Amino acid sequence: MPIQVIFVVVIGILFIYCGYLIFSRKAPNLLDLFLKQGVSYNDSLSAKIFGTIIIIAGIIVLLLPLILGIENMNI
Repeated sequence: MPIQVIFVVVIGILFIYCGYLIFSRKAPNLLDLFLKQGVSYNDSLSAKIFGTIIIIAGIIVLLLPLILGIENMNI
């Protein structure tokens, strides 16, 4: 397995983990890091919505080596 694939898998797992932390409201300040705004989101609905979006983005990143093919990855 090439090193590029390992980096993509680690980044995907990191996104899924951060999305889980936001979704479960264990790290509410992490949402401010992703959105880059000064506004604090304290309600559970926005945490669940943004956490789900970040988890889906992490799953897409994990699937990129399968979709694009390992030989087409030039990082």
